[in-house]
Amino acid sequence: MKRCAKNGWLADIAPDRIGVELRKGLSGAKPGNFLRLLIQGNCLEPWFTEFTGADDIPAGPPEYHDKSVTGHTAAIMDEVAGNPLTCWMAMCHDLGKVLTAPDILPSHYGHDKAGVIPA
Repeated sequence: MKRCAKNGWLADIAPDRIGVELRKGLSGAKPGNFLRLLIQGNCLEPWFTEFTGADDIPAGPPEYHDKSVTGHTAAIMDEVAGNPLTCWMAMCHDLGKVLTAPDILPSHYGHDKAGVIPA
């Protein structure tokens, strides 16, 4: 996966094929593993760029979140396993947090509205 990403081969995959693989990933028993694997394989570009850097951003203040944005998102995806559409919504629910200005972290004021376009 890392070699494919490094060589830019992921951009050559047809969008409908990405959709098929996404639906498979969201249908699994641990759908968060789909996102975790994309991150581990450096495969967010070009299809899931919204998550670029999200592994380095805290999901929120420590009293509410103990993971990064991607860690939290993957955990929520696992919690709602069984319905691919619900998993998709879980995957998109905190995309606005990636856009948070670094000077207000770990808070994410307005992330719900900021996440509309990326979702």
